[in-house]
Amino acid sequence: MSAKNDLKKLIANHRRRLQKLKERQALEGLSVDPTVLIEIEDIEARLLELQRDLSRLERGLHRASRPIDASLSARQAAILSFIKAFIAETGLSPTIEEIRSALNISSKSVVHHHLKYLEKAGYLTRLPHKSRGIRLT
Repeated sequence: MSAKNDLKKLIANHRRRLQKLKERQALEGLSVDPTVLIEIEDIEARLLELQRDLSRLERGLHRASRPIDASLSARQAAILSFIKAFIAETGLSPTIEEIRSALNISSKSVVHHHLKYLEKAGYLTRLPHKSRGIRLT
C-alpha cells in the first residue's frame, strides 16, 4: 500500500475519532471530562499535520525522515526512536509518562531533560501546556 493511501486512511480514522469525541462533548456539555477536550485538541492538531503531509506528498515534496545523529546519547536516540514509532502506530505523540514507562527511565524529569536536548538539536518541537505536545521536525 502506498504512503498516500496510508495517510488518507489515517486522516479518515482521525476524523471519525474526532467526530465521536465532539458528539460526546455536545452530549455532556460542561460536565465533559477534561481529557476529552485535550484529546480533541491533539487530534485536530494531528489532522492538520497529516493533511499538510498528504498535500506535500501529492505535490511530490516528500518529507525526508531525518537520520539519527551520532552525537545523540543512546538514551536520546532511544527516546527519539520511541517517539517516531509511537506516532506511526497511534497517530498521536506520546506523553512524558508513556516515554518514561516504555523506556524504563527513572523519572519524568530525566525525560524532560532529554526532550529539551532533542528540541535544541532540532529533532522535535514541544507545544507548551499540552500533554501530547511533542512534534517531530
